[in-house]
Amino acid sequence: MDFLKELFTEPLTFEAFSKACTARKLNLVDLSTGEYVAKGKLFEVTDKNKALEGKVAEYERTIGELKTAAGDADALKGKIADLEKVIADRDAAEKAAAEEAAFAERFNTVSNGKQFINDFTKNGMAAEFKDALAKEENKGKGDAEIFAAMIKDRDGIFVNPNAPQQIPGAGNFSDDHSTETTADYLRRQLFGK
Repeated sequence: MDFLKELFTEPLTFEAFSKACTARKLNLVDLSTGEYVAKGKLFEVTDKNKALEGKVAEYERTIGELKTAAGDADALKGKIADLEKVIADRDAAEKAAAEEAAFAERFNTVSNGKQFINDFTKNGMAAEFKDALAKEENKGKGDAEIFAAMIKDRDGIFVNPNAPQQIPGAGNFSDDHSTETTADYLRRQLFGK
């Protein structure tokens, strides 16, 4: 403020004051309007503004990355859900296959190696045996007892171990000799025409 003492050594008029300020390169500002900002404050505010702009740009970049990652996360969640379903399906299939193999072994044991007349009959008897095992009335009974009750008084399930043998015939009668007797046929076979 010493520079003002030099100006006010004597009373000044407004014109003289303006001339003295211009000579010393002093700028006057009306602070009542709030337009004046000190140079140091201006640089401080400008630096803060640049720093904030940098942070905003960084945040916008981070938001963009998060949006991209969110899309990827949704895709990954979908893939994970699909893989979990595949694993669950495979586990269920393996469990069902193990149960089916255990049941097949159980059925083969109870049927005691008997040969069914065909696969259709075998599969039907296996299904009937599985149903019989689940029935409340068969709780506490053994497999052999349940199977014996199923096949009791039923024919045509198993191949007959004493199947009747086919007896060879007396020969084939040909169509061109349809009127000949058995004796004629045998005579022709033995002696030719």
